Amino acid sequence: MSEADIEVIQRILADTKSGKLQLPSPPEFAQDLHKAIEQESRDTAYVARIIQYDPGLSTRITQVANSPLFRGRKQVDSCKEAVTRIGLRTLKQLVLSFTLGNAFEAKNSQVKSWMADVWDYSREVAVMSFIIATKTLGSDPHRALMAGLLHNVGELPVLQYADGFPELLEPVERIQTMLDKLRGPLGTLVLKGWKFDDELAAIPTEVEDWLRDPAPTTDYADIVNIARAFISLEKGTNDTHPPLFELPAFKKSALCQLGPEECLQTLKDASAELSVVKALL
Repeated sequence: MSEADIEVIQRILADTKSGKLQLPSPPEFAQDLHKAIEQESRDTAYVARIIQYDPGLSTRITQVANSPLFRGRKQVDSCKEAVTRIGLRTLKQLVLSFTLGNAFEAKNSQVKSWMADVWDYSREVAVMSFIIATKTLGSDPHRALMAGLLHNVGELPVLQYADGFPELLEPVERIQTMLDKLRGPLGTLVLKGWKFDDELAAIPTEVEDWLRDPAPTTDYADIVNIARAFISLEKGTNDTHPPLFELPAFKKSALCQLGPEECLQTLKDASAELSVVKALL
């Protein structure tokens, strides 16, 4: 990494702390929904009425409720039924994630494309994290889904910053170095600002350490890193991380007990079944 790159990284961090790097705030609608859910006196009918002010979001929430992620015995047809099935806690996180993905803007077509790629990859990791959590004792698959969806959100403010400085976009290795160095701390900063709980807000920082092994049990950062390593293995990409079967996170997971071939086949089968979910996130 060159001295110029180090200087830019330090500048971005300094601008973030001073407020010069404007991180988007949750839209008023999302804030109202957050407040409504936090008030224990509010029921699902009240929350559903708020969501219905945004027809597009209401439709999306209903589609998610009918997806394999929340599959029930019958299809739900109303927003209220969808809210009941999803649950208020998960609903709040989903809505914040949906709005967060649209909160960062860029004028440069290349940056726009990168932002779209970031969110597309996040959805892929989210679905795989959900699958892995269903095989992990004590884990909430829906919470794992959120962890996967949010794990690299810190790349978005870096790209938004680079949008104003075209010289940072070339060569590609330069912007990639900045993403690698900054996505963890900036991701945690963004999620804290959007009132995600401490466990989810820590995910962007935690997943940057591939060799982390803080406890004998599998946590959500472990699940996300297993998901990322599996996707890398499937795509044959040369990511700079240990192979899936050598990750501390994988070695202590229930998947490890299946053996390499059965583990991979299990994840592939489940991934194919849930592929439709990716488009809904």
